[in-house]
Amino acid sequence: MGRPRVVDVNYFDFQKNLRKAADQGHRIEKTDRSRWNAFIRENKILEASSISMAKAKGERVTAVIIEDGPWKGFYVYSPEDEFCLKFTRDDA
Repeated sequence: MGRPRVVDVNYFDFQKNLRKAADQGHRIEKTDRSRWNAFIRENKILEASSISMAKAKGERVTAVIIEDGPWKGFYVYSPEDEFCLKFTRDDA
């Protein structure tokens, strides 16, 4: 796997795709511990680091996973500050 990064994502595009993922059953909330932990482990997500970086941009942030489709990934977002960050890995 490549080098980990956190990248800015268009907040409004993210919201639209998050709703679509929820409608299709592909949205994972942290309360769904088994699916959440499996996705974090399988994709080698640096959860704490990603959340910490997001908190530098806004105080109240929410983490969520989209588990399938073109928007598959781990996201941290803030509705109040209207920003979204995605954890990703550069191909190496």
